Amino acid sequence: MVMLKMKRDAQGDAKDCGTIRILDSYGVHGICMKRLKRSVFCYILLWSLILIICACNPFSSRDSEDLGEAVQWNAYPINPYETLDNLEFAFEYTQNANRFNTILSENFTFYFDSQDVNEYGIPVISWNRATENDMLIFLQNHLAENAEIEVTLNSIDNEPDDLQSHFAEIYRTYEVAVSYNSGGYNTYQGKFYLYLEEISGFWKISLWFDYRTESDDPTWGMLKYDFAPI
Repeated sequence: MVMLKMKRDAQGDAKDCGTIRILDSYGVHGICMKRLKRSVFCYILLWSLILIICACNPFSSRDSEDLGEAVQWNAYPINPYETLDNLEFAFEYTQNANRFNTILSENFTFYFDSQDVNEYGIPVISWNRATENDMLIFLQNHLAENAEIEVTLNSIDNEPDDLQSHFAEIYRTYEVAVSYNSGGYNTYQGKFYLYLEEISGFWKISLWFDYRTESDDPTWGMLKYDFAPI
């Protein structure tokens, strides 16, 4: 028993001596520095892999592309002024051409200025909802690629808006500018009277009367007539 214990003690001493020799060989400071360098290397390697994966990931976020100006439109015009805005948006954005008829009542009627009718020989026609919508689509199809349309409406001091619970009467002076890529442009000016009705919670245009304000300026009605599909 005594001999076996002495043998185990001898082996333990040998292991302790080996550990001491290792510590003497590297030093405690050397071991810590080696572990620190290894940790730093692993940290750099990990972040390098993350950056590579993110750069190659097709699902990673990218800078958004310039999609141009957002198309404006009031999908649910619950007051007359939102419908009036949609009238502008319909002419200014080609994407709204097919939405135009949604702001026109089923019995919509457009009336040309009487002076335009007499001077330009505009025939007496029934300019209804279908005609108005077809005109805008025809206009946009012919001008979309080489022109821009800007509509400017201004209120009239001595002709204020009359807003009732189920109908509204609105007067505005207008300027419709058509600018071409070639540098040329056409301007249409005048005044209109709109009669709007509240139908099933949404406001629609039922009557549109066009008027001249200057004898030399073509009216919005003339722009419509020039592109009438009739």
